[in-house]
Amino acid sequence: IRPNADFQRLVGLNGLLDLDLRNRRAFAQRGVRLVVRHDSYRQLTGYREFYGLTQASAEYLGTARLGIPITLALRGGGAKNYGNSDHIPFYKLTSLGLAENLRGYYRNRFTGDASLYYNTELRLALGQSKNHFLPFYYGLFGFYDQGRVYYQGASPGGWHAGYGGGFYLAPVVETLAFSVSYQISEENSMVQFGLGFRIDK
Repeated sequence: IRPNADFQRLVGLNGLLDLDLRNRRAFAQRGVRLVVRHDSYRQLTGYREFYGLTQASAEYLGTARLGIPITLALRGGGAKNYGNSDHIPFYKLTSLGLAENLRGYYRNRFTGDASLYYNTELRLALGQSKNHFLPFYYGLFGFYDQGRVYYQGASPGGWHAGYGGGFYLAPVVETLAFSVSYQISEENSMVQFGLGFRIDK
C-alpha cells in the first residue's frame, strides 16, 4: 500500500448501532452483541472527495459449569472502506493487529481497504481468594484469532493467525479483571497487560 500521508482537512459524520444483550459489559459470561459503525468523511483540501468506513461485528458468549465455570467467547466481523483507496489517508483505512481484533501482532500490522477476522476465547474461572485484606477472583484463558486484509480486491498475505493464553486477577469483583497474556504469531511473541478481556471491548 502506498500510504496517503498528505496533510488534509476533513469534515465527518459518524454513526453507531450497538445492540448489547450480554449479561454485563465487562467480563461477560453469556449473551450476544451486534455492533455496526459507519464513518463518512469529506476532504476539504486535496482531492476533495467523499470516503468512509463501515465496520460490523457479532459476538456470542456462553458459560457451562464443568466443575468450574467455563466461558466460550466467539466474535467475527469485518470492515470495508468506500471511496478511492489511493486517496484515503492511511490512518482511515481498516487495519488488524493487537487491539484491532488480531492478537499476536503489533498494532496496525495489516492495513487495507477491507478486512475480515474472527476471535475465539476460552475462559476458566478457577476460584476466589477470600482473604480479608483484598479478596480476588482468578482464572486462566486461551485464545485463537485469524484475520486478513484486502487492498483493491487482492489479499496476497491470506489469513494470519495468532494464539496464546494467560491469567487474570480480579480484585473484589470479576468485572475489575486485570489480565496478562502471552501472544504468539508467525512474526512475534509478546506479553500483553490489560484491563478486562480484549474481546469484550
